[in-house]
Amino acid sequence: MKVLFTTCCKPIPVLLGQFLSADDVSYRFVANQDLFSITAHIPYFPLHFLAQNINVPSVVLEWPTKEEFIAELKSDNYDYVGITFKCLDLYTVAEMVELIRDVSPESKIVLGGYGTLALNEPGTEYIRDNVDYICRGEGVQFMRLLLGDDISRPKICHLPPEVISIPWLSVSTRVGYILSALGCEGKCEFCATSAYAEGRVIEVMTPAEIYESMRWYYDSFHDFSQAYLMDENLLIRKDKVNELGELIRNDDRYGLSRMNYLAFGTVLATGAWEPDELLLNGVGQIWIGIESFYSYDIKKEDIDIPDLIHTLKEHGIEIQLSWIVGDDCQTPDNIDDDVEQLVALGPCTAQLAVLSAGPGTALYERLKGEGRIRPFDPKEGHLLGNNMDALHFTHEERLKIVFDTYRKLYENHGPSMMRSLKIHLNGYRHCLNSKNPYLNEAKLKYFKSEIRNTIPFAKVAAEYAPNAKVRNLMLDMEKEYVELFGPFRKTQQIAADHILKLAEKEMKRRETEDYSTLTEEPPLHKYVYPGEPIVKIPTSLIAETASSLSSRKMEAAG
Repeated sequence: MKVLFTTCCKPIPVLLGQFLSADDVSYRFVANQDLFSITAHIPYFPLHFLAQNINVPSVVLEWPTKEEFIAELKSDNYDYVGITFKCLDLYTVAEMVELIRDVSPESKIVLGGYGTLALNEPGTEYIRDNVDYICRGEGVQFMRLLLGDDISRPKICHLPPEVISIPWLSVSTRVGYILSALGCEGKCEFCATSAYAEGRVIEVMTPAEIYESMRWYYDSFHDFSQAYLMDENLLIRKDKVNELGELIRNDDRYGLSRMNYLAFGTVLATGAWEPDELLLNGVGQIWIGIESFYSYDIKKEDIDIPDLIHTLKEHGIEIQLSWIVGDDCQTPDNIDDDVEQLVALGPCTAQLAVLSAGPGTALYERLKGEGRIRPFDPKEGHLLGNNMDALHFTHEERLKIVFDTYRKLYENHGPSMMRSLKIHLNGYRHCLNSKNPYLNEAKLKYFKSEIRNTIPFAKVAAEYAPNAKVRNLMLDMEKEYVELFGPFRKTQQIAADHILKLAEKEMKRRETEDYSTLTEEPPLHKYVYPGEPIVKIPTSLIAETASSLSSRKMEAAG
């Protein structure tokens, strides 16, 4: 038995004629920052996670052409062909299903991913009628059941890392994704994740499994910087966070001096923690959904958001915020205030999006009843797409607000990497004065390393600052560094001068050549998985986690 997992075939959709959809950091997080905008090579993580956790051999294809896809189908006898896709890929999926039926008619076709939520829309009948299985939920369990595998055995998450870089620099950093859980109890009406998991939280990996996968990333890549724990509201589940934190603190190789992760949390869930608790549990960055300051109070209640964000940043915790434009509560009278409140928070990074009513979501059903859903067009199924009519803004107005707000964040706070540097300087000062040995030793070492690696960028950030305000912020950070650590080392000065020369060269190039945010399509990447466990989670960790969870269930029952 053998499985072929694949992304959709090229061509990869291009958004707004400017952004390759597969490079989603080019149009969110660090967008509209001149020289300091970033790009990333982003492997298709779900396919690798599936392939690593089934007991039969498999192949993963990332971004094949149709010809490459056909050649792979002909190269072996695949019992199953699994395609993961998004809504904007629907037309390509239909073509691929037809190719499979023609080239490998005995193969069973399995579809998965958020695009499956759109399979009840007009024009998708061919897909529905010609595939064998549609997975909506947790894919590993689905595939294990399909293949007769043991659904209870441990999971691993040894995925190819995402490589993030500034295009004109030769340096890069790596982050790795780990799937902790699917779904969210918040059930926001626009949320595709909640719709996909049918309002449930589906636990995928235990703290022991997450910890082992984090260790693998740090062992495997010397420039690995952070794990992203995919779990829509992880911080609300304190037991899981505390168990993982204990494993990280007691790690004998890296501990808090290197191991850290991004966690998701609502304002309400995040506000239930003391900042030092988060630091001690390895939380280095938190993704918080603001959405709008005029909506979703159920996720915020009476928490003072500016005070919460300020306190987290003062303790060295980076903040990534998400915000949307086009909600019914936003009007021409309050949108400027909504934007200004967001900008004032000074997040390191942000995901700014046009409100989208994706098929299958509660928002879609509500707006469909109100006659505000536009004719179905898969190509509009993305963060900047136009699939619904907002009450108070045209789509063009919404897009302008998004990119103008990215620009305001940059013009008020400077490049994202330098905002992170400021947070790390805060964290260093905090840990320096802490009486907790984990913070005063291991975490202090982490902040010191991050600061030393980033400070050479202060000169170029000051030189090419968008205005005097940001230039002064950059110069102040350089002064703060010198106060804490003394003058630049020779290697730091050399690095700073080299980066500045590269920036000058890039600016001259942009004066003579058209600059484009559109990155090139990645070539085909093929991975072969043996279908047997690559690593076993230490039995002691499984036993400890299982015992702890069992004890808590008994206490709750009592």
